[in-house]
Amino acid sequence: MTGPLDRERARRVPPLLVGLALLCIPSPDAFASESIRIGVGLTSSYTDNLLQYSDEQVRQFTEGTAPTHYSIESIDDGVWRPALSLTWETEGSQGRGREIRLSGSGEFHARNGTADFRSMGLAWRESFRGEGRLALSGSYIPSYYLRQLFDEDVPTGAGSRYRRADFSLLVGSVGWTQPLADRVRGEISYRYEHRGYNDDFLERTSQTHQGEAGVEWLRPRGGRLELHGGYRTSIAKADDMDNIANDDPDIGYHGLVAGVGGRLTILGHRRPRTGLYGSYEVARRSYGSQVAGDVSHNGREDTRQEIEVGVRGEPNARFTARAFYRHEGNRANFPAGGGAALNPGSYDENQVGIALDWSAVLWQSQPTAVEGDDSEGVDGARP
Repeated sequence: MTGPLDRERARRVPPLLVGLALLCIPSPDAFASESIRIGVGLTSSYTDNLLQYSDEQVRQFTEGTAPTHYSIESIDDGVWRPALSLTWETEGSQGRGREIRLSGSGEFHARNGTADFRSMGLAWRESFRGEGRLALSGSYIPSYYLRQLFDEDVPTGAGSRYRRADFSLLVGSVGWTQPLADRVRGEISYRYEHRGYNDDFLERTSQTHQGEAGVEWLRPRGGRLELHGGYRTSIAKADDMDNIANDDPDIGYHGLVAGVGGRLTILGHRRPRTGLYGSYEVARRSYGSQVAGDVSHNGREDTRQEIEVGVRGEPNARFTARAFYRHEGNRANFPAGGGAALNPGSYDENQVGIALDWSAVLWQSQPTAVEGDDSEGVDGARP
């Protein structure tokens, strides 16, 4: 459970997002047509390391030598991710348009229900004349299970000193996309994250800021290539307010992030069509803990990498299917003579799965002429 202060912070919406949203409100005659679209998605996958344990932790769990350190039934698991969205879309003259999407999703596990969670989101995308585009989004997860963690505040002899660590997650982002040349687009974005931990781990409550810039090249008949890079910093509370100095870990960090992604159509430039896609992400994390006893973070340097490849098919305008493989790995490096037992920062996780998405127009207005537009009307239907 989070404290009152953390719950209040989680309710805040970055003022910048509100101000930008107000600037996007057009005059009543700015749009020619509108529609409401429903989207349904289901992803089924298998992971070989659900909570991203290190090799030594996997061995310890398998041998059963420390049962109080774990609250799961198995290291691997099957995962189901249903999703539902409702989108209001508008279209006007000279590229003007808007999308407002409300969404909800969940993650449910076959053997480890303790790790189930649900999320909700709201996204706003505004397209302007000249092909510039503003995107704002926010999402919220009420409770996300991390794992069992050592709690130094539990007295020796009072039972297990490992407690459940979970947090609420609030995310807000804003981005601007602008054409740079023929079939070339640039983007800048900012992302804010607030993690509010339960009462046993208030010192881990943190605020994260990430800024990025990227460029995307579009192929004439389908496909794209995208590069991006930025900087990420996380500021942790590092104090559980128990009036004992230097006994809490500081999980704050900073470092560079970068990635490359692409998609290529291999069969059919119009539906039905099939394509390949892939992405690679890398991030560095330098932890800033100055607490001598914080061996899990003092002087620690991490390198995290993620790669995903897959096949994507679009048999028609409403249905999309893809099969994917994803690998995520992290390597935690500690100063000479340091490091935490079992090195919990290093891990490898592999996932394989299938994702199905379907969408349809629930309602659509009749297109009408837009003031200042010479056309007879704009069809609001989208393929």
